[in-house]
Amino acid sequence: MVATYIVDEPNGSGCLTDVKGTANPALQNAVSAIRQAPSTATLPMVSILTLDFASIRQGIKLLDWIGFDHYGDSDNTWTNTMNSLKSYAPGKKYIVVPGSMTGCPDVTIDNPTRFLQSMSTDPDVVWLAPFAWFSVSATCKGVRGIPSLRSTYTNEGLSIKAQQCNSSLGAKQFCGMASNIAAINYLLGD
Repeated sequence: MVATYIVDEPNGSGCLTDVKGTANPALQNAVSAIRQAPSTATLPMVSILTLDFASIRQGIKLLDWIGFDHYGDSDNTWTNTMNSLKSYAPGKKYIVVPGSMTGCPDVTIDNPTRFLQSMSTDPDVVWLAPFAWFSVSATCKGVRGIPSLRSTYTNEGLSIKAQQCNSSLGAKQFCGMASNIAAINYLLGD
């Protein structure tokens, strides 16, 4: 496990928005509980927001990785929204969320180019999360059911994995790319 996805759209419908200028107490309690558990204490706290960033100014401070979901935007609109998120949450790591469904309400297929470019050029972008991998029905298809998107995002995932697996000898051994029976011991000491 590399992160804890605490809640989806905490600022949607006012559910966990700030209260009187402070982070929502329920969000504070959830983050605190996760941070107190030894197995999750050091994991990044993650969430994808709606576009109403102003409603969760203080709550954003509790999160380590954040993104937003809004599909069908032009490149310019998406870039402006990302810049706005970064201004509300400087110094964070960011998630990019391309719409990746066809025949479904509220989600469109976004061209993957800007999201892939963001992953490769912005060191603060740490997660590519196409919405959604699954298909809801024969007519409402996600990435898995759209061959061109499946190929694009699978190749990107394999590229990310290869980069990580090549980052050290221990990583290569852990990924099975180097032959050594004691790979896990090396990784733990690496």
